[in-house]
Amino acid sequence: MADNIDISVVIPTLDNPDALGKVISKLNKQTILPSEIIVSDSSSGNEIENLVRETNSKIKTVYLRQGRAYKYDRFIIKLKYLIFGKKSLPIEKSGRTYPYEATNLGAHKAKSEWLAFLDTTTMPEDLWLENSCNILKKQ
Repeated sequence: MADNIDISVVIPTLDNPDALGKVISKLNKQTILPSEIIVSDSSSGNEIENLVRETNSKIKTVYLRQGRAYKYDRFIIKLKYLIFGKKSLPIEKSGRTYPYEATNLGAHKAKSEWLAFLDTTTMPEDLWLENSCNILKKQ
C-alpha cells in the first residue's frame, strides 16, 4: 500500500529560496516520493518562482503566488499600532499572506488524496513519507 499512496506536499514560503531548495532536495531523496510538491509563495521578489522553475526535481513541483510582501511591511503595521493604538487604526492587511493562508491555498490546489505539510525550516528525514504511509496503512 505504501508504494502507491497519492500524496501532495504543501510548502508555504516567504523570501527564503535557499531553504526551499534544500527542502525540495530532501523531498527528492524520500524512499516514497510524493505525487507533487506545491509551493505557496508570498515573497517580495521572484526568487522562489525562479527556483521552482529552474530546479531539476523528480517530483512535479507547482508554484502558486499568494500575495506579495513588501520590505518591512509587518514592522510598519506594528509600529503604527504602537504609535496610534489599536482602536484608532483600522486593521491593515499586508501584501504577504500568513503561513496558514498560504498553506490553505496549497491544500486547496492539491490533486492528491493525501496531504503532507512542511515549511522551509523543516528538513524531512529520508523515511518521513514512508513512515507516515506505514502509519496510514495500520489505520
